[in-house]
Amino acid sequence: MSDICQNTSSYTNLIDPSEDIADKEDQSSLRPTVRRKPVPGQTCSSAHGYHLSTRSDETPLRLKHCYCRDILMAVILSLLTIPFFVYGGFAWYLHGKDVYEWEIISHQQVFNYGKKLATAFLYIFSLIVGRCWSQLAAWKLERSISVSSLEQMIGTPTLTSAVATQFWIRRINILSLVLLGTWSLSRIGSQSSLQLLSIRKTPDASISDCYYFDVLKEPHAAISDHYYHFFLANLFLTSLTTSLQKGSSKTDIFNNPGIPDISSFSDELHLYPLVDNEVQNDTKVLADYMDDTMVREPQTLIFRSRKLNLTAWCPITTTYIESYVTCDPSCHVTAFRSSRKPHPHSNITILGFKGVFAEFFQALAYHSEAYLSPNSSSPIELFLDDGIYHFEPEQITQEDRDHWRQYNAKIFGINLQHLINTFWYGSYNPSSFLGGDLQKASRSEIDLELDQFFIKTTAVQYWGKDEIYTCNFGWLVALFLASTVMFVAAIVGGVFSLLIYGPDILGHCSTLLRNTPYIQDSRVGSALDGYDRTRKLGNFRVKIVDIDYEKEVGYIAIAEDREGLGGRLVKGRYYR
Repeated sequence: MSDICQNTSSYTNLIDPSEDIADKEDQSSLRPTVRRKPVPGQTCSSAHGYHLSTRSDETPLRLKHCYCRDILMAVILSLLTIPFFVYGGFAWYLHGKDVYEWEIISHQQVFNYGKKLATAFLYIFSLIVGRCWSQLAAWKLERSISVSSLEQMIGTPTLTSAVATQFWIRRINILSLVLLGTWSLSRIGSQSSLQLLSIRKTPDASISDCYYFDVLKEPHAAISDHYYHFFLANLFLTSLTTSLQKGSSKTDIFNNPGIPDISSFSDELHLYPLVDNEVQNDTKVLADYMDDTMVREPQTLIFRSRKLNLTAWCPITTTYIESYVTCDPSCHVTAFRSSRKPHPHSNITILGFKGVFAEFFQALAYHSEAYLSPNSSSPIELFLDDGIYHFEPEQITQEDRDHWRQYNAKIFGINLQHLINTFWYGSYNPSSFLGGDLQKASRSEIDLELDQFFIKTTAVQYWGKDEIYTCNFGWLVALFLASTVMFVAAIVGGVFSLLIYGPDILGHCSTLLRNTPYIQDSRVGSALDGYDRTRKLGNFRVKIVDIDYEKEVGYIAIAEDREGLGGRLVKGRYYR
């Protein structure tokens, strides 16, 4: 070693100095005659003009292996895979079950749990599988491994880096395919947690009794039951004071299905959709309502205002409507049209019978006696006028009379027909319109025989859409496969960690300082793991420099960050 340990190293010319250096990229004009690492225990003075320290002066360290740490790590990593198996089994268990019958946990919580697992899967898979490949590489390193295979194992902590590593080293072999296949499971497993479980709507039929009004019979507006009239008066007066757009709303103020006035639309034969949404139940309903029109000569209703001394002649007809009623769960009309089925002539109405007519309008007049304030318009007059024009009888002027004479007859007719229909159909069972149950509505209000007179039942088949959990078994297999690979990797990584005797140096930056002769104070021993070496040399500064920066051909190495030691790398310069 005298050729290295002297103050000036001995060199031998290997090429003629007159040769063109550019044609000899891989040779230096000066090269040591002996290529040998300095012997530990000697301090050397090299041709670069600084001292090299190549041996640790500290007490030798015994090579130790912490088996308990490796076993504990393998157990912890194995336990991290359990939630994915649990979620897969739980999704399998929920397959085909009704969403709302499962009361322990809501479907929102189930899907939120799957989203969290999808995010966690990438990190846990990278941690477990990355450690497994690292331990396998360290085990192979003690038993001989090629540099390319070592780089493939160490340089693939994620799927992206695995693809990049294979590209840069340009080495495609079985190990490359195994690495790419293994890391692709990280993305597949993450997506399977999101795509595994879904909710599907399935048709469901059920048979039940449907209660309805027999509108061919006269309602009971004229009965003398005080309790009955209390509900009817509330229903009627509340309808008079509503601010809803009369004749065009799909529900009334009590959230009952309402059929709009079809005369407000341009084409009475057209099907008019009112809403566009997904529903649970869809029912076809044939309905009719009494209409007020000015173009026919049927039974005529005379409306007379006692205060204004004005009279309106209003022919009464019947309009038949076909409509779709949807329930989700409250019911409302979603589309309607004029009925295309055969019906009696529209001029034939139940109010065309004198007895019914007299009884009905006597009851209507009875419930219209109330006034909002003394000497003011009645509730019916305000309702027919849309509440726009308010007058007091003692101060009636010619302007008041002109207003009513010029009032739009069509709007007046729509408002009047709304008033008549509300009182007519509300008289069947007012408590049910106010939100009560039609089946149980007036059992304590009216005699049972009277109640059964107009409330009918029929067996109907309800078609609805039940929401059930659906497990995608393709994604379930993918989740179990990826989770199994992850679990096996945790066990295999733990086994290889027990078979390794040397220190953990792969993948650590501090490993760069182990064998370099260009760092003076890295005397910490060769038996330390990478993290232990990093802790001891945490504040030690290094850099990559040109050791032979003063020569024609340089030499790149990692060296201590010290003034005068090496030079900066130069683009276009030759290095050996």
